[in-house]
Amino acid sequence: MLRYRKLAGEKATFVKGILELGRLSEIGDSAAKEAIITSANYLAKATLILINSLNPDIFIFAGGMAGLGDVLLDPVREFIRSSTFKMVGENTPIVAGKLGIYSGCFGSAWLALSGTPVLPSH
Repeated sequence: MLRYRKLAGEKATFVKGILELGRLSEIGDSAAKEAIITSANYLAKATLILINSLNPDIFIFAGGMAGLGDVLLDPVREFIRSSTFKMVGENTPIVAGKLGIYSGCFGSAWLALSGTPVLPSH
């Protein structure tokens, strides 16, 4: 939201969350669109490093930003397709998780219920 406020300046409207920022972008707010594109570029660079390093079968974005769907993920996908090692990530599906903002909660609960030790034993 801070990036949006800086880009919009005095014209910035109050934005409660990332989905509202996406809605503003869809109705033509150029500052909202630019804020999302800038964020997508940062995410794309980080995703590229992970895909090239780990070669995952699928890359799933989760949490609030994933709620933007293709508005956020299309620029990420394009960057990955044009930049990745050809045999590694060019065919890696990049999708939004289905749990939305609750993905961290469900993941934490599953981990706690599984009994998997996650903290160092020392």
